[in-house]
Amino acid sequence: MAERINQDRGVMFKPHPTGVDVYMYLDEPGVYRNAFEGLVSEQMAQEAGFDTVNLGKEKLKNERLAEAQALIEKELEIAAAEREVVKENGGFKVYRVGLGGHIVEDPEGNVLTATPIPEEQAFVLLERLVPQEEAPPPAKKAPAKKSTAKKAATKETENVNEASR
Repeated sequence: MAERINQDRGVMFKPHPTGVDVYMYLDEPGVYRNAFEGLVSEQMAQEAGFDTVNLGKEKLKNERLAEAQALIEKELEIAAAEREVVKENGGFKVYRVGLGGHIVEDPEGNVLTATPIPEEQAFVLLERLVPQEEAPPPAKKAPAKKSTAKKAATKETENVNEASR
């Protein structure tokens, strides 16, 4: 059995004089269908009452926007492949993206900086996202042993002090 028009998608329909309903999804202007998703000619859509001239222009605009979007995405994929990882910590990465700009990505690949930022800011952000492990507390130093010469000098001082009493 053929698939029927998806009423939940947002659809407009107009009855044709022959009794066939002509449908158009709102997100696909200028593409006309019958009740079973089959394509219908522009002439039949026009006879049903659709403004095929303006909807055709809208369809052309959407096609060109889709082509431009595909080109932009392709350029960005190439640019993403050429990015240079400057620093990495805990799965987070700082990338150099050109003109002194840097971006920060989380371990899942999500870009955390809406616009490129200077390297110093990117490094500070990276440190805040992944805190460095706390340095071990400084070891308590045992009291230094007095050298033999100091011991002797101290003993002499003590002897002198006792003698003067």
